[in-house]
Amino acid sequence: QDQAMVQDLLYQSYSKLLANDYGPELLAEALPIICKANPELLSCGTWYVVEANTAATRIPSTGNAPEETTTMLVGCGGFTWQAPIPSTEPQHFQNDSVTTPHLRHFATHPKYARQGIARAIWNKCRHEICKGPPQNGHHHQKTNHLPTMEVYSTLTAVAFYASLGFETVQEVTLPLRGVTRNDDDSTECIMFPAMLMRREQG
Repeated sequence: QDQAMVQDLLYQSYSKLLANDYGPELLAEALPIICKANPELLSCGTWYVVEANTAATRIPSTGNAPEETTTMLVGCGGFTWQAPIPSTEPQHFQNDSVTTPHLRHFATHPKYARQGIARAIWNKCRHEICKGPPQNGHHHQKTNHLPTMEVYSTLTAVAFYASLGFETVQEVTLPLRGVTRNDDDSTECIMFPAMLMRREQG
């Protein structure tokens, strides 16, 4: 159920918010891939979701019955201590040091955009990153200094990460695996434009 809710949030966010920066044909191929809930992130302990309670639609015939609420995911994001792109990819994807935290898979439901949800997740990430990478199940002593961090940002999110202190390093193309062509059922990558951004230590 959690996985399905995450995937629904990612689709609601990316299908609408990325449309101004990516063409419809590219999005049609990319969305089934980038909207998949990543099992690594779901289990890493440093990737977070934000929930909101919403009022359910009431049926008039129910009279004075208490109003029901449902829970929905309205934001997600987090970090890992290693790069999401393995070192077998081109040169500019090879910075996979375990001491360089990478922000991962931030998304906000369009109805809740610009309400501070992504920034709240960032603040949680900052708090955890200051503890340092875990070793033997324990963190180093917490400091007030953040290490250098990186993120592979969508073109849409560049301004958001810049507001957090990230600077553009270079434009990159991320290989998205799993696109099946109808003509021969072969599977290949599509290339998804993005921006490598870095926030220096401090």
